[in-house]
Amino acid sequence: MLCTVMESIIMYGASIWGKAVTKDVHRKALRSVQRKTAIRVVSAHRTASTSALQAIARMPPIDLLVEHRAAVESQGGHSKDRECYKLSHECHQLIYSWSTGRQ
Repeated sequence: MLCTVMESIIMYGASIWGKAVTKDVHRKALRSVQRKTAIRVVSAHRTASTSALQAIARMPPIDLLVEHRAAVESQGGHSKDRECYKLSHECHQLIYSWSTGRQ
């Protein structure tokens, strides 16, 4: 539940500020919040790697989710649109390859 609340709060304005995630400072801030949440969800030590925490908690990198949401909203928010569907499919493939360790 903690993970869902964190994602909902972050994603709320993603369509507006999502393009700012391309800057490292914003990406690091998002990852920091997600890391703290993942540590609590998995009950891990703070020395655990972020990738391991995300994999165990089944949390894809938040910056990928934000970029995807911003791209969908920039297309008008219609997920039935062909290009938006293609983008969504590519994002899901990227998240799947990340979660299975294949790159």
